[in-house]
Amino acid sequence: MKKKTMIRIIISVISILSFFVFPNFANNTINVGYYDDYPLVFQDDDGNSAGFFVEIFNEIYKDSDYTINYKYGSWKETLDSLNSGEVDIVVDILKSEKRDIIYDFNDTPLLLNYGKLCVYKKYKVDSFLDLNNLKIGYLDSDYYAVEDNGIIEMTNIFKLDIEYIPFDTYEEVLKAVEKNKVNAGVINSLTVNQIYDYKNIVDTDLVFAASGVKYATLKGENNEKLLIIDEKLNVLINDKNSYYYDRYNYWLKNKKVNYFKKFYRENINVIILVILFSLLIFILLRVEIYRKTKELKEANKNIGNLASKFENLINFLSFNIKRVFVNGNDLFLAELLNETLELVPEAKCGVVFKIVNDKLKIVNFKNYKDQKLHEVLIDVQKKLNGNARNQFIKSDKRIFLTFSENEDSICGLIVDIGEDSKEIFSKYSIRILRVLKKLAASYFLGESIHELNENFQKELILSIVQMLEIHDDYTKGHSESVANLSSKLAKHMGLSDIKVNEIYWTGLVHDIGKILINKDIITKDGKLTFKEYETIKKHPEFGYMALRKSKATKDIAKYVLCHHERIDGLGYPGGLKGDEIPIESKIVSIADSFDAMISSRSYRAKIDIDQALIEIENNLGTQFDKEIGRQFIEMMNIN
Repeated sequence: MKKKTMIRIIISVISILSFFVFPNFANNTINVGYYDDYPLVFQDDDGNSAGFFVEIFNEIYKDSDYTINYKYGSWKETLDSLNSGEVDIVVDILKSEKRDIIYDFNDTPLLLNYGKLCVYKKYKVDSFLDLNNLKIGYLDSDYYAVEDNGIIEMTNIFKLDIEYIPFDTYEEVLKAVEKNKVNAGVINSLTVNQIYDYKNIVDTDLVFAASGVKYATLKGENNEKLLIIDEKLNVLINDKNSYYYDRYNYWLKNKKVNYFKKFYRENINVIILVILFSLLIFILLRVEIYRKTKELKEANKNIGNLASKFENLINFLSFNIKRVFVNGNDLFLAELLNETLELVPEAKCGVVFKIVNDKLKIVNFKNYKDQKLHEVLIDVQKKLNGNARNQFIKSDKRIFLTFSENEDSICGLIVDIGEDSKEIFSKYSIRILRVLKKLAASYFLGESIHELNENFQKELILSIVQMLEIHDDYTKGHSESVANLSSKLAKHMGLSDIKVNEIYWTGLVHDIGKILINKDIITKDGKLTFKEYETIKKHPEFGYMALRKSKATKDIAKYVLCHHERIDGLGYPGGLKGDEIPIESKIVSIADSFDAMISSRSYRAKIDIDQALIEIENNLGTQFDKEIGRQFIEMMNIN
């Protein structure tokens, strides 16, 4: 009996020792917490864990002795499970200063993500100020809402009256916005693809709290698991043909937004109006065709000649207008006179003119003798006395019409049949002239709107640059100086006017991404820490993400992204080298560095122009393009 008792005691002691001395043999299961954040992590219809982060985690541990056990819950439940030790690791989490106290994170982020705001369709939100008095839903304990640079902190800066309401999942947030239980919802840049499944939700351009997404464990626990993750993740990320990029393309590139659905959703009212307008135009055209056909039959006109005239009008609309948009309004008026004389068979002579500041200028005339032209112009001045704009005056032998070029200028057209002719203007010809008058008015209106829109876009970009200068006092005037230097260098190199203009705007907005970086880092006195410098290095990517979404700036977004790349490949963010870097970015890079060197900063004094040029020359072929750098030095020496 004593022998059996002794054996049991020995077995118990060995079991206890094996648990503490050989933990890997005692417990080789990794409990992983996850929640719904499609397509990064989520629970599929069969109740299984799925998504990009789950598949990468499985790949990392596929050849290990560990068994992976996934535990699903809400985001808050997942964090509670990690805090209590119920799970060993959480996938899909962003690092912050607050979280860094409680958790350990792997070093290499799987990808960059940032917060977005969606709203119920009746609300127009262009800035944080538009959120005043709204209810905003967010994922409970979500980084994009409650952490540093989250939306709550951003709106508190403006002292806005906002009620924030927490939810357990992003899906609950979207459903609440769809029913207008909350007016807006905080989601992330990947979740935004799901809003097009809801008919009452629209996207906004507000972005905040950008950060790298990682894996995390409880502080001091399971560090060996994070080391394994970083070791294998670095191998995967550095191999462009690895499983990482295969799954990245599957989950994050191939699952695109249904842009047709997005366009339909965002423009449903416009689409309906276009359809109704098109239907109305169709009906009007049918009526007009019927009338014209009837008149042509009554007048026994030749159908072939009619078709030829309409062909000329179509050619004028499709070719000449496009050409005159490039070459100027005088050419348009001259062509308008030529087409009028072609389309109106009774018209034998005509003149087009402008009146600017009460002074009459002849743009073009056809078939008038000098004396007759003088009489016509006297008639113009009489008819325009006191009421110059939008005239259509007809008689049997002459038709006179005017339209506005702009606020300061009036244009006009006169056509005459001729004194010796017995013809008079037909109803058909009068209609043609009315159409041409509307065409001319539409041309000048379109040109005016185009100019207004272009000026608005320029003013908007300048305003954003001024916001950056408020954010960072030391960059005041820097962006404009870089823009001027860059465009001047582009001209010196003989680039086209269009390219010079693109390079100017690239220089003006090259640092726009710094608005999204903490001001304390931007304006810090002295040397930056490694972490702070890594944060600063993200500003070209932030600028790229913001600029690429606007039609006005999408063409220069890539140049902004690459303006800190180096010829030797040691730049950022992409490590491009040589001809991989756009010439526009190379030009802005030199101008940016030169202006920085000759300007004072909080952490160093400025140097003089000669020293700065020597510094640029010393870095040709490494930091700067050799040929562009020589052209810059040549330009500066000339001046």
